[in-house]
Amino acid sequence: MLYNIRPESRIDFKELRGDMDVLSGEATGKKPSSKRRATRTARLLALPGAQLDAQLLGALLADWRHGELRLARSYPQCRGVTVEQLEDIYQDTSLALLRRGYSDQEHLRNALRKGIKNRALQLHRDEHTRREILKRTAPDLFA
Repeated sequence: MLYNIRPESRIDFKELRGDMDVLSGEATGKKPSSKRRATRTARLLALPGAQLDAQLLGALLADWRHGELRLARSYPQCRGVTVEQLEDIYQDTSLALLRRGYSDQEHLRNALRKGIKNRALQLHRDEHTRREILKRTAPDLFA
């Protein structure tokens, strides 16, 4: 089920902070369960309405991080990309997505996945270009 939040609705930041403590494990010292994350996200998204706001986008992207990074490793575009590079790609893509508007979670998730794939392709292209430049300018490095 997809949810939206109305721009005019207000989020109780004290309640949100409490939820974030539970999610991060600060309150209990344990890792949060996916059920708790889903409950908090559903509570944030419970109001039908317009577009998702930036705060909510950030919360969703943080919740999805582990699963999306795991999935991204299976993309053909991400072959040969290290875990650190993939995390950097996710972070850069997330920051770019925060500046845009999304009608629902599916729209956001599709944009995230497409962004990860495009950035991985750009990474491969840039590495190839770098190698070609080094071959031309310093051929004895590759001898």
